[in-house]
Amino acid sequence: MTGDEIREMIKNDFGVDLPISGGSGTRLHDALTIHRTEGSNAAAIEHAYLKHIGLGRGIVWQVMEQALVYHEDRRIDRVTIMALWYEGERLVRQEETYYFDVTPSSRTTDDAPFNPAPASPRPASP
Repeated sequence: MTGDEIREMIKNDFGVDLPISGGSGTRLHDALTIHRTEGSNAAAIEHAYLKHIGLGRGIVWQVMEQALVYHEDRRIDRVTIMALWYEGERLVRQEETYYFDVTPSSRTTDDAPFNPAPASPRPASP
């Protein structure tokens, strides 16, 4: 699944449009690209991505390690999580690593700032 497909899935399922594209994010050479503008925070976008992927999968997760690595002139944020879910009564723990390309981009006018609010307004509670 590509970053654009994941972006559409999150937008359709949760009403959140994350500024992402590129690869699947599951391998170093297939990193998910984070599109930042001045004032946006790559880590917040990464965590929103992990949150919504986790909700879609029905898991909870915790960051175990985060490190900036360099690959082919790209700045890659490597995030390792511990994913937890139940299979029947058995608790499953699985370490997973995600790769986010956070290389600064010359794109500034095309990128919308990240807003974690849903794309469509929800009715106010009485």
